[in-house]
Amino acid sequence: MGDAGRLEKAAQDNAEAERAYKKALDVDPDNEDALTGLSWCNLDLGNSQAAADTLKTLADKNPSARSCQALAETYEQMRNSGSRPKALKKALALSPPNAAELRQAMAQDLVYAQKYADALQIYEALVADDPTDAQS
Repeated sequence: MGDAGRLEKAAQDNAEAERAYKKALDVDPDNEDALTGLSWCNLDLGNSQAAADTLKTLADKNPSARSCQALAETYEQMRNSGSRPKALKKALALSPPNAAELRQAMAQDLVYAQKYADALQIYEALVADDPTDAQS
């Protein structure tokens, strides 16, 4: 069922994709792919709060690095700078393979919040982890 939603989404038919994801959720209410897909449909349809609510439920119920990162990205699109760091921290606690990228995002958020000392600590740790990374 989640596959049908992905196909509809790829075809740019968000309304049909939304229906397909909801069908998948009728069968399996905890389906991470369907919940994530539904949230992206909601974003594309202009309902960012519904997207965030769906992802927050998923991240609270069955946290994964993927769901927490998707929630952080949704908060970023919503310009919700207060909630994004919490979602990034939760994602980092799950040791994702892209931890350095998430730490860079967290440091950037801290710079935007004018918390320079905290951002500097993260950047210093990133440089210590990989001195050849030009991003840090």
